[in-house]
Amino acid sequence: MAIRNKKGMWMDGKGDFVPVRYVTKLDKEKDKIVVKLSEKALKLHAQMENFKKEVMSEIENYIQTAEKFYEVDEKTLVGNKSLTDFANTLRVELSVNKTLAFDEKLGIARGLIDECIEAWSEGANTKLLALVEQAFKTDKRGRIDRDRILGLRKLDISDDKWQKAMKIIGDSLTVVDKKSYIRFQRKTDGRWNTVHLDIAKL
Repeated sequence: MAIRNKKGMWMDGKGDFVPVRYVTKLDKEKDKIVVKLSEKALKLHAQMENFKKEVMSEIENYIQTAEKFYEVDEKTLVGNKSLTDFANTLRVELSVNKTLAFDEKLGIARGLIDECIEAWSEGANTKLLALVEQAFKTDKRGRIDRDRILGLRKLDISDDKWQKAMKIIGDSLTVVDKKSYIRFQRKTDGRWNTVHLDIAKL
């Protein structure tokens, strides 16, 4: 229902209260439809949140049961999971995506890399200099390309200071966010098809 004050006036988009007699019949009908559908959507959203918790709990309980069955320690609760029914026609997948970022130690690594390049002076490969500059280049939001930084670790450079810098780069990676995604699939005509729970994909 519309947001009203004690006098029964309706609040508009600017936050002002308008006497009901100035609200058209069409606007009243639109308000009614939007509120009705939104309330149903909020209930469905809550149901899906609860369902997600149920799915993750069921998968975790099954994994623990499997670990007890095989008499192994709890080593399989992390990472992605894929469970299928006995007939291999239904599948539940749990994917865990981690967002990684570099902490303040990356600056220390950059300092060591700069020292290496300075020490090598004229002997430094121009392509290597370009790679380093590109790796530490930030975008408009001030973010560094993680893959470019990690790409430096693949370079075959035996210098001790360089290797120390590469280790610090690895140590500077930290998990800043973790999200779990659940996907249901069913096999039809020999192919796996996703059961979409996202209304935008139906």
